[in-house]
This record gives sequence, structure tokens and C-alpha cells, in this order.
Amino acid sequence: MNTLLESVISLAFIYLLLSLLVTFIVETILTLIKKREHILKNSIDKLLADKMNKNYSELFYEHPLIWSLRKSEKDLPAYISPATFSLALIEVIKNDALMPRVRRTTDGKYKVEEPVYANQAEAFKKALSELKKSDLKTQLQAFVRDNNNIEEIRKNIETWFQEYQSTVTNWFKKDARRITLIISFLVTIFLNMDSIFLFKSFQADDIMRQAWVAQAERYLESNQYSLDTALTDSLRANPQLNTKEALQEIQQRTDSLKTYFLSQNLPIGWACSSPETLKTQGTAQSGKSELWNCIRDKWNNVSFLDKLVSILGWFITALALSFGAPLWFDVLSKVVSIRKVGNKSGILKS
Repeated sequence: MNTLLESVISLAFIYLLLSLLVTFIVETILTLIKKREHILKNSIDKLLADKMNKNYSELFYEHPLIWSLRKSEKDLPAYISPATFSLALIEVIKNDALMPRVRRTTDGKYKVEEPVYANQAEAFKKALSELKKSDLKTQLQAFVRDNNNIEEIRKNIETWFQEYQSTVTNWFKKDARRITLIISFLVTIFLNMDSIFLFKSFQADDIMRQAWVAQAERYLESNQYSLDTALTDSLRANPQLNTKEALQEIQQRTDSLKTYFLSQNLPIGWACSSPETLKTQGTAQSGKSELWNCIRDKWNNVSFLDKLVSILGWFITALALSFGAPLWFDVLSKVVSIRKVGNKSGILKS
């Protein structure tokens, strides 16, 4: 029983470390392609591009409150708070619909007259009344009907935006989930992380299994997970990435994790030299070509049944990684706690 728990702990710890790598790669990709910014922009386009009146989405993004959220002129905001949205939207519609009027006086001069209203709520109502009938007008009029308090109107618009953004967030999560699954498979195959083979290896090798359990316990005690997630959160909050530097960082993190795994005698990888090593050996082809040729040759020398088992092992690993680091951190914490309690009580025996 103790052997089984220790094997689960070892595998969960590996899933956690790999999930953090996958999360970093996914966040880097989403940042480079500006996925959050584009999804937010598209969602606001759907909301405010009024075909019967104007494309208020363009006016909205040009409003100083929204423009100030850009990191540069080429960038779009990745996040707009409900309060900022409501304030900017009210001003955009009000300023566009209630234009100043130019009147000629009796002495032949021209005078600009600003419309005067009792309060902001009345001004916004008047602005809406000037619009042609549309879905946007109907929706906004529902928030201002029999309401003369501009703060209440803003709160209604904020709630509307929040509910809409919940749906948009689900769109983003679905897209991110697909990318995470793809990256999980790529990382799994690149490192040859066969869960079935790894589990069997942990069951058979007491020294390796106990070493990984000790590593997992130290990891939990040092609260390293919070530091790793902080790096990802920092990346998400500060999307100023150079593509070349980002790819170098991904390669460095992947190589570091692979080196760590191999230093702990974890049976992974394809036992092929790196592209850099192959280049220095003076091979006729490029290092990367030689690497893939090596992987292909090793794969071709495996029996059909072993190939099926390996593919199943890869699928299990990739699926596990796609669930994310938080899940595996919780699983690891709980299983380690169960093992400690079992060892103290004497229930678990090797």
C-alpha cells in the first residue's frame, strides 16, 4: 500500500512540475498572440457595434479612459473594469448624440450653444432618445427607465458588462484549453513522458521512488509552488514580450526541467544527443535533423504493441498536464498528508 502511495506521489509531483512548464508556455503564446486583448476587443465590438446608429466600439476605444489603458499605440487593453466601461460608454453615447448647436444671433455672429440638462441621468436619457431603434438602444433604455440617478444607471451597466464578460471568459478558457492540450501533447512527446512506463518504474525501483517522494515533500515544505505561479501571474500581467526572447526562455525552462529529471534518474527522453551536441560532432545534416532522425529510428525499432502502450502512456500524461498545476498541487498535498498520517498510525506498510 505504501509503495502504491509513493508511486502516486512521485507521478503527481512530476505532473505538477510539467504542468507549470505547460502553463508558462501557454501563457507565453497567449501573450505573444495577444489573445486576451483580441477576445476583449471582439466581444466589445459585438456589444457596441450598432448597425442602426454608429460603431460605438471604435469611439469607445478612442475614449481617453480606454486609450490610457494601452501599453502602446499598437496595443489594446487586456482588461477593462466594469466601472471604467460604464463611465466611458455613457460619455461616448452622450457626447456623440448631444452635439453642441451653432446658432446665428441677430447681429450676424455665430454662437455655440451647449445643451443644458438638469443632471447627467437626464442627459444620457436624451442621448438615447436621439438614437435610432436598435438592440443596443433597447438594452440601454432598460437600464435608465424611471431612473434619475446616474450612479444607479452606471451600476446597471456595470452588472450587464460583468455578466457579458463571464460569457467572454468562457470563450477564452475554451481557446486556452485547446492550446493547453496541444502544448501538453508536444511537451509529453518531446520528453517521452510515458505515464504507464513511469508508474511501472516507480513500482519496481524503491530507491528512485523514495527519492522522488523526498523531493516532493521538500517542494511542498518550501512553498515553491507559490513562487512558480507568481512567475506565470507576472507574465500574464506584463505582456511585453520579445518573440525571440520568449522562445529562448521556453527552451531554457524545458531544458532545465529535462536536466533535473535526468539528474534524478527518471527514465524519460529518447536517449538522443541534443541538436547543439550533434552540430559540434560535425554531422552532415543539421543538428535538429539528426535529432529527429534519431527519434524516428528508435521509434521504428519498437514493436507494434509497445508503440500502442507508449501512445496510451503519452495520452495519459498529456491529459493529466492539461488539467493544470493547481489540481496536481492539491492532489500532491493530499496524498502526502495521507501517507504521513498512515505512517504515523502504522496503517501503511511497505
